[in-house]
Amino acid sequence: MKKIHLWLLVVMSIFITTLTANAEVHYGIVIGDLSYDLDDDYHTAAVSTLESTAIETVIIPSNVSYKGQSYAVTFLDCAAFAECKSLKSVTIPNGVKRIGDGCFQDCENLSSVSLPEGLNKLENEVFRDCINLSSITFPEDLTEIGFACFWCCYNLSSVYLPEGLKIIRDDAFRNCKGLTSITIPQNVTEIEGFCFGDCSNLTSVSLPEGLNEIGSGAFYNCYKLNRVIANNPVPAIITDSSFPLDIDSKTEFLYVPKGSVEAYESSDWKYYFEKILEIDSAEVEEIGACPTGINYSEPYEVFTFAGAKVHTDFDSLSPGIYIIHQGNLTEKLSVHN
Repeated sequence: MKKIHLWLLVVMSIFITTLTANAEVHYGIVIGDLSYDLDDDYHTAAVSTLESTAIETVIIPSNVSYKGQSYAVTFLDCAAFAECKSLKSVTIPNGVKRIGDGCFQDCENLSSVSLPEGLNKLENEVFRDCINLSSITFPEDLTEIGFACFWCCYNLSSVYLPEGLKIIRDDAFRNCKGLTSITIPQNVTEIEGFCFGDCSNLTSVSLPEGLNEIGSGAFYNCYKLNRVIANNPVPAIITDSSFPLDIDSKTEFLYVPKGSVEAYESSDWKYYFEKILEIDSAEVEEIGACPTGINYSEPYEVFTFAGAKVHTDFDSLSPGIYIIHQGNLTEKLSVHN
């Protein structure tokens, strides 16, 4: 019986070794302007590098072929396009599920990116030091933005975060000097340390109802911040320098839910704001037609005051307070019967 068991183990070992040998990965295969790592086992491809840093436009295919086999492009490897200083435009197919650490770091002429549907996580430092990046479109499936993902993207002036987003890591948008307003989606429960630190032109922030904690330095050095809307009736935990604190100047207005003023005035929030008012007191533009400056014939986005995206046309909005985004234009309005 022992000999039979031993024979079976030997046969299984040979079988597993044969399978492993057949599951080959081809590294550094150049197809067009890109180099790929090709996995025979899963028939997937990872973009590993751009062959020339002088290339200005890249269109990543959804599939590539090699020796008669087809491979689906699902991953952009760590630093695959890092320091490609001539790169201005990149098209990423919907099949890409992961973008690795520092993938586009220091692509100083990259100006706009539309991220693919199905991408649920941006790794660390993906667009760090892309100083001319002015537009980024996030997929609705995105749940996490990694550490320092957009650090020093100076020209990023408008960011519309998707509803499904849950996690914004430390330093994610640090030193984005062009950013003037931000609405944090409903599912985010924590804003980590220095997430929006040194965003020196940030003036308006809307925080979600479920927010429980704001990390140290989250809005550090945001001295132009004059309006914060906190939609949680229970004050979130804040730490040292969560908001800018100057001996001579505090952030001017904090708007909180009805009946919550006393709770906020009894918390550490009181040290950072001149006035704590109920949201109903917020100064908004009261209009019953298309908002001034918004081109109704062009695409726009509608958010509730709490930051939830409204999937409806402007004409069918229920009475309430809303935020309208179109390009770099942001307007607040109140819809009445």
